[in-house]
Amino acid sequence: MPDRAPPTPEFSRIFKVADVPRTGLDVTLTAGAAECAALARRFDLLGLENLSARGRLRPTAQGVRVALRVEALVHQACVVTLEPMASHLSDDLLCEFRRDLEDEAEISLEWGSEDPPEPLVNERVDLGDLVADVLGAMIDPYPRLAASAPEGEGAPAPVIGLAGGSHFRY
Repeated sequence: MPDRAPPTPEFSRIFKVADVPRTGLDVTLTAGAAECAALARRFDLLGLENLSARGRLRPTAQGVRVALRVEALVHQACVVTLEPMASHLSDDLLCEFRRDLEDEAEISLEWGSEDPPEPLVNERVDLGDLVADVLGAMIDPYPRLAASAPEGEGAPAPVIGLAGGSHFRY
């Protein structure tokens, strides 16, 4: 069977580590309408707007650290009434990409520890694809309108995502 090329990410913003100054680099990423539409299809959303990330890249001895604030407005169908609803998602992303990790077999995990660094491939980081992955993790798989909550249960939080800022770490 022939090797298949990896799929092209719907939202791609590639940064070369060599282009990040020693003092760091402030970044702002904004998905265009076509990218939002493609991500909405990927995540089975009614729509996606205003996907953005702001933050900083900082070089390290072995690669680069990434700190971003990811925000988006997602449109989904309520799982109870099937009525459309919108939710603002917002969370922080902290991760490190390191060139000294040649393959994922070198990474060991312990319960309660920080997420391990990611391997740095070809001295590049695709922040757009990383933001898309974080977006996918933030989306509520069972969104409910406040009016559809069973009596006595109160309305769900108006901001879907991870309350209190979970700080994704990759």
